[in-house]
Amino acid sequence: MSKHPHVVGHWHTQIEEFSTSSLEFYELVKEGLARREIPDLKISTVEWKEGGIGSGMRVYLRISRESLNYDICAAPFGTGYFFSSWLAKIPRVLLDLVCILLALCALGFLSYIFLRGEDGGSPGCLGAFLVPVIFFGMLFSIGAIVRGGNLGLEPTVLSMPVTGFLYQLAFRPVTYFNEDTALMFQEAVQAAVVEAIDGLRASKGLRALSYEERKPSIRNFLK
Repeated sequence: MSKHPHVVGHWHTQIEEFSTSSLEFYELVKEGLARREIPDLKISTVEWKEGGIGSGMRVYLRISRESLNYDICAAPFGTGYFFSSWLAKIPRVLLDLVCILLALCALGFLSYIFLRGEDGGSPGCLGAFLVPVIFFGMLFSIGAIVRGGNLGLEPTVLSMPVTGFLYQLAFRPVTYFNEDTALMFQEAVQAAVVEAIDGLRASKGLRALSYEERKPSIRNFLK
């Protein structure tokens, strides 16, 4: 799996003369997400390096839905504390190459079976017809299982650059509904993050974040 995310949005804020626990903040965010009952949500923790080789690791709270991942961080900085969220797609390049290689091997095997001809002769028309029919039928069947089988594989498939692009063309085209739900996911997670920060600020007698402070920088992540 690729460890290089394609960032499509970022947000951050800092509270001066403030200290808290990042784990406590993450728990508050998870409580806010639970109340919102976002469908198909996955929550985990991931580690990202703070710098280059030999640098320490920083624990992030990851909130995922389909091919979108929110990585949320809370950490001290000087005498204050900062909070940030990164909205990103993480392409699984290596897995994509494996899938392409397996597809080519399957195509080669089918060609060997149906196109070799008898006694080294020329292949028949039936073989030339069966190879693409069986090959694309096999791919379509796998795609249909991923789409409708409730196996939880679709987010992984969508994260693969080539395989995901072809899968999306056939089984998951961009629609108004898909775009709306992706935007609602982004807004719901951002709301849970801000809600958690406002709770921490209120506990210290600080004002809530303003509208401008709440607004993330989001690019068009559906392209």
